Amino acid sequence: MFASIYDASLKRVDRAVEKVLIHLQGEVCRITDVVRQNMLFDNLHDLNVALKHWLEDPEVRVMHVRDRLSNGHSGYRDITLIVSFVNSVAMHNNVLGHVCEVRLSLISLHSIIVLGKHTQYLRRKMVLRKTNK
Repeated sequence: MFASIYDASLKRVDRAVEKVLIHLQGEVCRITDVVRQNMLFDNLHDLNVALKHWLEDPEVRVMHVRDRLSNGHSGYRDITLIVSFVNSVAMHNNVLGHVCEVRLSLISLHSIIVLGKHTQYLRRKMVLRKTNK
């Protein structure tokens, strides 16, 4: 199994505030994607093997799985995990219980997003949000 690790930046403050106000009813403790990481795979088989490892790792608490491969959301296609680490390293570094997002994506699909689709995604999301109110 081969995966490329793509360091996703921390969520920008303005995006975090927008998310808390619009989607999380002002409850800042519910935001789960400030710290995030992308794992990119050449094929679906390798992605599924990695997903199985994440789900079975006793040192990882998987709190939520969102499958956007089979049911894409505004053009995104990935598996998103909301996780926290429950091991001695997390305890030693005082991050036990901290929540982060891990996205498992196919390289071919991720490349489309990197080439400008993320901006389109955000615009479409904003339009959909306004029309659903």
